[in-house]
Amino acid sequence: MGPERLASLIEPWLAGDVPVYVAVSAGVRSLALDGRLPVGTRLPSERALAGVLGVNRTTVSAAYNVLRQESYLHSAHGAGSRISLPATPAQRPDAQAGEPAEVLDLTVAAL
Repeated sequence: MGPERLASLIEPWLAGDVPVYVAVSAGVRSLALDGRLPVGTRLPSERALAGVLGVNRTTVSAAYNVLRQESYLHSAHGAGSRISLPATPAQRPDAQAGEPAEVLDLTVAAL
């Protein structure tokens, strides 16, 4: 995926009052969860995406680091960064304490 295309997809998340790195990571995470960024999709380099977004490379690096820590991104030296999904499902922010485990979460349109 090219940096221009990814920037256009995450643009809605950049309009909020959160730091840019948080918006970028939230945008990529949401795109991965709803299937618009399929597992295995190679993301643009930090430098290329930063140039298109008009931000410092450390901003994109921080966003990618957040995604790596949450297991939404896997990076290998020389092979780039690719979308992945965590082994355990993400906790919904609106989940009620004590909600039964067998409840299906249909808020995520991804396999």
